[in-house]
Amino acid sequence: MFPRFEQLTNKAEVVSMTDAAWAATLADCTPTNWMERGFWIWLNTETDLYESGQMVLGFPSSGNEQAGILLPPRPLDNPHSPIPTDSGACYPVASFHTHPPAYYQTVGRDVGPSIADERVDATNQVPGLVYDYIGWGNYIDAGHPINAPARIYQSLGLGQRPTP
Repeated sequence: MFPRFEQLTNKAEVVSMTDAAWAATLADCTPTNWMERGFWIWLNTETDLYESGQMVLGFPSSGNEQAGILLPPRPLDNPHSPIPTDSGACYPVASFHTHPPAYYQTVGRDVGPSIADERVDATNQVPGLVYDYIGWGNYIDAGHPINAPARIYQSLGLGQRPTP
């Protein structure tokens, strides 16, 4: 069985790699440019640890443009068709990406996973993790402080990747 959202977000290595991506997203934000960052989260059954896949950078955005990112489709398991009792297999078990600050924007935005995020995660059959601000309701105003509290939201794609 693959991990559920709650299991992923309670693992120290997942917290460490997602916090690092969030910090980089905040550091990337300038008055004229901001972007999302993301990667696939892998379960390595040899080490029983979670690992990040290759970092993907979103489209640089400015003005009041909405930022976006195109993570590639869910990667293949490694090896491609592991025997369930094999040790040493690696499985992509969740997608992850950040949403950028609205500090330099003149309009606010919704926080948490978008409908597009949820659609992609449902297609990839994985839970999605989205690092974003804690808003008022599910919204932040323009000029929202860059270092304001944030958290990981669950995309409503799937709660758990199905077992192959």
